[in-house]
This record gives sequence, C-alpha cells and structure tokens, in this order.
Amino acid sequence: MIKGVNKSIIEIDPKGHSYFEKLIVILKDIPELPSDEEIESCAMLMLGKAPLSFRKRSSALKMLLCGLLGAVITAGVLLILYLFV
Repeated sequence: MIKGVNKSIIEIDPKGHSYFEKLIVILKDIPELPSDEEIESCAMLMLGKAPLSFRKRSSALKMLLCGLLGAVITAGVLLILYLFV
C-alpha cells in the first residue's frame, strides 16, 4: 500500500564521525519545528556520540564478563558431571 506523506526530511553531515557519512532524519508532524541546534544535538545523541575510549572500555568489560561467566558455567557443569556420573 502506498500512502502520500508530507514529512520534513533533514540531512545532517556528522563532522568527524568515522562511521557515518550522512544522517537522514524524518521529523514528526508537529506545529512548531525545533531549532537547528536541537535537531543536531538529538541526531548526535541518536548516533551514540559517546567518546570512543568509553565505548572501547565498555565493550572490553562486557567481553571480559561474558568470558568469566562462560568459564564459571563450564566449570559448574564439569563439576556436576564429575560428581554424579
């Protein structure tokens, strides 16, 4: 089904972002459009503009925790198998 839609579309060039070339934002139909600064700050928030060092640290911590959890589960299963089989 094809519908005729009249939406405000904005293209944002995120300067200094290493992964994205262009961000295309489709605004809701609201009576008063926000300012350019508000739109750009919301768009950067949607892109996850956290510092790269924070993202690297948090992903390394998640990987470490997952590895430790996997080792504990494996050790528990092996201990149960050793004791009851």
